[in-house]
Amino acid sequence: MLSVRDLIRIVWRHKYLVVFMAVLAVGAAGYFAYTTPPSYEAETLVRVDRSSTDIGEALAALSVSQRLAQTYARIVTTRALAGRVAERMGGDYSPESVLAALSAEQVESLDLLRIRAVSGDPAEAARLSNATAVTLQAYVDEVSRGVQVERLLIVDPAVPPAGPAGPGSVIVLLAALTGGVLLGVGFALVIDFFQDHIVDNDELEAMTGLPILGVIPVMHAGPEGTR
Repeated sequence: MLSVRDLIRIVWRHKYLVVFMAVLAVGAAGYFAYTTPPSYEAETLVRVDRSSTDIGEALAALSVSQRLAQTYARIVTTRALAGRVAERMGGDYSPESVLAALSAEQVESLDLLRIRAVSGDPAEAARLSNATAVTLQAYVDEVSRGVQVERLLIVDPAVPPAGPAGPGSVIVLLAALTGGVLLGVGFALVIDFFQDHIVDNDELEAMTGLPILGVIPVMHAGPEGTR
């Protein structure tokens, strides 16, 4: 088993490899962060409401609303609804582009639905998220006309996000630096494991358990060819 001293010795022996891997990882992460346009994420919160004055009916209605929140989250990501959202948004939107930008999920185990939209423009992300919520309301009203006992309420409309989604560039670079160093250390350990010769005095002492009393230096040939 490697001791801390052995690990430090191996890493120091292959220090240029570790530095190279760290620089390579940071450079790749920096290039990716510089060339990738920022994306903004906006969120609309919708509630599935089944109001009732009776306590027993209210508890049952809450359970149904929770299941419906899951159903409506799935409907948001269907091509049928995406087509309607694209028509409402107008412009260059298509069902495919809407589907690529949208996601939806139930909020924990509540009767709430979270609709998220991603775009390169913060205002457009908010507009798409809100348009999807309104379109979903209209869709539910249409398919449940005459038998509808629940309604969708937009609890918290989306607003343009203040900053791009995801971690900042500093965090990305630090993560890349850490990953590069760890990868370099891993390569150094692998190389050291497969080496079949002794490379320094410390390794020789560790293998034999005996101290080194002296070292014979290597003398290179001089001008007259003597050694």
